[in-house]
Amino acid sequence: MPKGKYYDLDTDNTLSDNSDIQISSQKATKTYIDNNYVPNSVLEEINLEEAATVAKTGDYNDLVNKPTIPAVNDAVLTIQQNGTTMATFSANASTNTTLDMSTTIVKFRDWSDD
Repeated sequence: MPKGKYYDLDTDNTLSDNSDIQISSQKATKTYIDNNYVPNSVLEEINLEEAATVAKTGDYNDLVNKPTIPAVNDAVLTIQQNGTTMATFSANASTNTTLDMSTTIVKFRDWSDD
């Protein structure tokens, strides 16, 4: 659609024509949304007298039976191989952790010389 041209601009704020040809005006679109979109429509079905406090306030501190969230600090992750420290890393964790990877060296006899 070229700029500055007037085409079939629809001002019906019910958008009932369901047209692929007409273009809804900004005012008609805004009026339609204002009249038909009700963001709190779900709340109308909830008895607010029976709802938990947190449902009314949205405040985390109003939750009942909150989970215990462990403190997160700069913990150390130590990687060991056969008890020898190979590397350490700082990480966000509640406790320090050591990972010990044991390796076994297996020697095979070379039977090709026999």
